[in-house]
Formats: sequence, C-alpha cells, structure tokens
Amino acid sequence: MVSYGFGVPRDLPRAVALYDRACGAGFAAGCYAEALLFDFGPASHGPGLEVDLGAAARLYGRACDGGDARGCVALGEFFELGRGTARDEVRAAELYRRACEPKDGRVSNAGGCGRLGALFERGAGVARDTKRAVALYERGCDLTERDACLRLGVLLATGVHVAPNPARALAVLDAACLTEDTPACAAGKAVTACGKGTAAACRTLACLSKIPLSPFRAGEPSRPPRAAAHEVVTICAR
Repeated sequence: MVSYGFGVPRDLPRAVALYDRACGAGFAAGCYAEALLFDFGPASHGPGLEVDLGAAARLYGRACDGGDARGCVALGEFFELGRGTARDEVRAAELYRRACEPKDGRVSNAGGCGRLGALFERGAGVARDTKRAVALYERGCDLTERDACLRLGVLLATGVHVAPNPARALAVLDAACLTEDTPACAAGKAVTACGKGTAAACRTLACLSKIPLSPFRAGEPSRPPRAAAHEVVTICAR
C-alpha cells in the first residue's frame, strides 16, 4: 500500500524499509517486492527511489532462495541479458529450471517454463533440444504464460519443430489474445490470413518462426536473431 499510495500517502523509502524487514525475517515475497522497487524505480513507482539493478539482483536471489519462483525467473532474466550482473546463460537456465521444475512440491512457474523453453530452442546455456523446448512452451502456455503461448502458436502454425497444426495454433493464440494489441492477437490474424492465401501474412509467420523470444524490455536493444514478444510482430510485419 505504501509503495503504490493505496489508502495512504506514497512513501517509497518507507516501503523499502518495510519490505526489507519482511525479507530479513525470511518472507521471500518481501524480498521480491523490494527487488521490484529497485528494478523499475521511478518508471513504475514514481519519484522517490532510483533504479539499482545490483540491489535488485541480490534481492531477487534472496527471494528465489526463499522459495519465491518469481525471484528465480527475474534473476534468470538478469543473467540471460546481462542486466545488473554479468551475462551468464548457463546460470539463467538453472534459475528458470528451478522455477519451472521445483523440487519441493510447489506449482511450476509459467514464466520459468517459457524462458527455459526459449533457451533450449536456441541452445543457449543448455544443449539445443527443440523437442524439450516445445514441451516447455506447452507447459508454460498451459499455465497461462502468454510468451510461451505466442511461441507455441507460431511453431504449430508453421510446422517448425512440430507437425503443422493451424487449427490448434489458432486455439493457442486466441487463448493468449487478451487485448487487440497483444502480440498473440496479431499472430492469430496472420495464421487466419495465411490460411486464406495472403502471401504477406505467410511471410510474417515464416519470419516469426525464425525469431526466438527473449525477455527484453521496452527501450532495451534487442540482440538479433531474438526479440521481445512486444516487438517481434512489428519486426516481422515490416
């Protein structure tokens, strides 16, 4: 409440102090919440706290070690992209696996499965295994991870790594199409148009199939041949 100003004046330094107390007491969600403040800073929470990616990385790590899979995924993204720490895709894969395949009986984290699938598809930090990648996209999509659904739908539509199945591709993409500007919506429209013989739509799908997804944020430069879900459709529609 203090961090967002719900019912009380917004006070980010106090929010940090409260989250820090919770984190120090072993409450992993407190570590994760504090990490978010340092990760996004004014862009998300308004003035009063500067971005500190090093602090965010440490806190995501504490959250992960405390059993909060969201911290594992966030720290994995840091290692995958070299954000706030040295780039290390092997470490990223380990963290995504901890989130997706927990050994303590917890529910799989959808984001961890989708991110791990992308690494297996590219052979980054792990041996390339497209069959494993598809299985992880399936798991992530079943857990409502939109990036995993987008990638799975594109692969099904184009027959890359799997037998082509346009009907299932549309079902997968439609399930991830929450608003008209969602990338899955544009990909679904391309599947429909390509099925009707529109050459441009078929070219867009072929392009999408060649660009694995990475968790780049708006404003971060992508590193071809991979891109973020929010920009991949734009890239391929050019």
